[in-house]
This record gives sequence, structure tokens and C-alpha cells, in this order.
Amino acid sequence: MPKLKSNKIILSCVFVTILIDMLGISILIPIYPQLSSIIFTNNHTDSYFIVAWLVSIYSFAQFIFSPILGQLSDKYGRRRILIFSISITAFSYLLFAYGLYTANLPLLFVARVIDGASGGNISIASSVIGDISNNENRPKNFALVGIAIGLGFVLGPVVGGVLSHHFNILTPFYLTALLAFANLSFVAKYLPETNHNINQSKLNPYKSISNIYQAFTVRRFFCLILVLFMFNLGFALFSMFWPIVLQEKFSYDSSQIGIFFGYLGLMILLSQGMFVRRLSGKVQDYKVIFVALAMVSLAIFGFSHVTLHSLDWMYMYSFILALGVALCKSFSSSLIARITPSNQLGVTMGINYSWIALASSMPPLLIYYISLSLANIIMLSYILIVLGLIIYIATYKVIIGSEHHP
Repeated sequence: MPKLKSNKIILSCVFVTILIDMLGISILIPIYPQLSSIIFTNNHTDSYFIVAWLVSIYSFAQFIFSPILGQLSDKYGRRRILIFSISITAFSYLLFAYGLYTANLPLLFVARVIDGASGGNISIASSVIGDISNNENRPKNFALVGIAIGLGFVLGPVVGGVLSHHFNILTPFYLTALLAFANLSFVAKYLPETNHNINQSKLNPYKSISNIYQAFTVRRFFCLILVLFMFNLGFALFSMFWPIVLQEKFSYDSSQIGIFFGYLGLMILLSQGMFVRRLSGKVQDYKVIFVALAMVSLAIFGFSHVTLHSLDWMYMYSFILALGVALCKSFSSSLIARITPSNQLGVTMGINYSWIALASSMPPLLIYYISLSLANIIMLSYILIVLGLIIYIATYKVIIGSEHHP
């Protein structure tokens, strides 16, 4: 009984940590358009490009440092590294707020890099769950990760949009810093060390790079990673620039943008509970991915053609997009787990995570080398996901191998 109570406290620490991390990430979404007015340039395209880099640099830093934090948690313990990363995250929010207050662009980038470097604490929190779980309760415990991420993505845009609209752009960052420091206190007080197999192996600072390379070593896995890379790149491009479209084309303020993305996050969360759970075990995962990619591409194509007179359709497309994203993310993870030997699953998931982080950091590079209007950027998002669907259609038999059933 005491152990059960202890595990509940540990799971509470993990849930709160991931929730606040996601709040800190998604709270930026409705503020993207406002950031462009703070950057001193007369060229809107340049300012949007710089804002895109501010968003992407977080994912790139996470791509580099997340595997390193994971290794450190193996070497020095989960609790110590988690406390360290949360404290750095809280500091980065204050630094970003100060950068906004002083309109100091280099400082904004430094704050985002610091936040991304410490953002690997989601993977550490997941490792804590792995430490305390057994075969019976592992799926249920890991479901908390999805719920925390979904809830954070629902609350973050709403909180960021409403607070920045009714107070000022600094307020959301002060709030997330305060929440992060409260979480730091909570974790420091209640979270015990869960890693009882401390690994003294040498730290590999190039782990993120080797993760990218390893995807090329197994053909079926590389094909699936390539599909998911296209999907995540397209979705990141949409998420990054649609708030700007809402402001420029439809005159949405930060509060309205936040509520829209909160609605989108809520639809993703509901889709996880209502559709993903019901389809699990009843429909083959590789078939669901076909439908999911088609739904996401259809929805983004619809978004690219929304006009002031057809705004109501945007919410229908949001539902289709949310359902497609929820299905693709859940069933692609299921497919990866199914085609990977059990003794290699941790490595494989790490490789997949590295590719996702890399995809999320690349939109500014695309926009830099391809000069596009905002509307055409959304179309490019659609094209990338369609390309992922085409690759999947061409390679899914390779991916599932002998398990294919026509």
C-alpha cells in the first residue's frame, strides 16, 4: 500500500512537469504575430522568418540536448537531472520576458535555446514512468503523458492569447515562470529517485547525430521515419504560420488565436479518447495511418482556401485535422513498436523522437530558400504531407514486411 501511494505521488510529479512544459511551449502560439511587431524591421517577410526561427530554435536545441539529458539521467539519476532541467526552464521564461521587455532579439534566441536544451525533461519524466511501471500498468501510466501533453496544448494557447490580449505580452511568461518554480518545489519535495540502476557509461555528446544516422541502417524503419518526417515537417509549418495568417488575413487578435488553437488542442485530446482508444486493437495500425495522413492533408488543403466568408468551415477542418493528427501520432507509434524488436524499442523510439525534433526545427530553412506568401506556405504544408502519403503508399509493404495482409 505505501508503494502504491508513493507511485501516485511520482505520477503526479510527472504529470505536472509535462503539463507545465507543454504550457510553456504552446503559450507562444497566439503570440507569434505580436512578436513580429517587436522585431525591428520594415519587412514583414523578414520579421515572420525571424519569428519562425525563434520557434524552431527550441526544437533544434531539444534535438541536440534531449539525448544528452537522457544519458545524464541514466548516469546521475532522474531526480537530480529533472530538478536541474526544470530550474533552467523556469529561468528561460524570465529571460525571454526580459528579452521582450528590452526588445533584445539575441537575448530572445538565447532564452529559446536554453529552454529547448532543458526541454528534454519530458523524456526524463517518461523514463521515471518506465522505472516505476510493470507490464500490467505501463500502458495506463504512459497514457498520462499523452493526457498531460494534450491538456497543455489546450490550455497554453488560451492562456497565452487571453493574458497577452487583456494585460500585455510579458504576462504569460511571468505566469509560466511562476508555475515552473512551483513545479520545481513540488518535484524537489515529493519526487524520490526512481533510477536504481545507475549507469556509469561514458557520455556521448553526439547521440542526437548518431540517432539520425541509425535511421538509415534498417530499410523498413527508414521508410516509416521518412513518412513521419514529412508529416511532422508539414504540420510544424502549418502550426508556425497559421497564427500569422489568422492575424493578417482575418484580423484575429491574440485572444482569438489562442482560443482557436485551444479548440484545436481540445479536438486532438477528445480524438485520443473517443477514436484512438476505440480503434486500438480493432483496426490494423498501418491501415489507420493511410486514412490519418489523407485526413490531415485534406484539412490543411481546406485551410489554405478559407476566406472571410467561409470562416465557419475552418472549425470543421480543425476537427478533421485534429482527428488525423491524433490517429497518425498514436498509430505510427504503435507501428514502430510492432515492427521493432523489444530489446531495441528504447533506441528506436529515441531515433524517432530525434527526427521529429529535427522536422520541427526546419520550417524557417524552407521559407528562407523558397520565397512564398503566407497562403502558399500553408499550401507547402499540404504538399509535404501529401508527399508523405505518397511515400507511405509506395513503401508500406516494405514497412510491415511479412505481416502485410491485403
